Amino acid sequence: MTRLSGLRRPVLGTVTAAGKVAGEVVTVPMTAIHRRRVRRRLRAPDGVELLLALPTGTVLTPGTLLEVRGGVSYVVGAAPEDVAVIRPSDMPEAAALGHAVGNLRRDLLLYVFDATHARSIGLNTGHLYGALLVILALTIVSALQTVGVILVFAMLITPGATAYLLTDRFSRMVLLAVTAGVLSSLIGTYASYFLDGATGACIVLTQSLLFGLAFLFAPKHGQLARRRQQHRERQAELNG
Repeated sequence: MTRLSGLRRPVLGTVTAAGKVAGEVVTVPMTAIHRRRVRRRLRAPDGVELLLALPTGTVLTPGTLLEVRGGVSYVVGAAPEDVAVIRPSDMPEAAALGHAVGNLRRDLLLYVFDATHARSIGLNTGHLYGALLVILALTIVSALQTVGVILVFAMLITPGATAYLLTDRFSRMVLLAVTAGVLSSLIGTYASYFLDGATGACIVLTQSLLFGLAFLFAPKHGQLARRRQQHRERQAELNG
């Protein structure tokens, strides 16, 4: 029987800072998510408040020197995190588990995210590429008569961007993108009739409105949710 257990352990080992820095070394434990947030305040274990203001996109690694203050060097450490461990009891169960994990995504999804891997396992990436082009061409042709050449790009990008803010699961993302596209098309068409405006422009404006609402109020990736999370973390650091 497969056992699934949650263990707290460092996902990445902390690189020893000895030899790289001089004097006393204080390790600041940070999770993998926190090591990607490089514009914030954090509190070291000795109570010193550190201010991070690194370029966007920087990912801190264990052993990275954060600051030297008063002869004390503050370096990044890997904080213990929950890790799911699966222990198959025999080889058939391990093979069945590998088969299930390997088939969680469809061939087309694998090609979109990692074409090299899809090619290496024997998938016909040429056919998959052709299928994507056909789907994209049909979408563009069907939308050209409604919104025109320029606004068709907004209709291609905005529903997907809206769905991306609302969920992290690809299957739900596809459903939400289709729903947003259809809903905005219906609302935009009716709005253009009553406002006596251009249909394509009304549709794209409706999509932009939906994207703006998701951008602000999405439960996880919205700006308000991020502000609340940052506020809670700041309060926890101050109280800790």
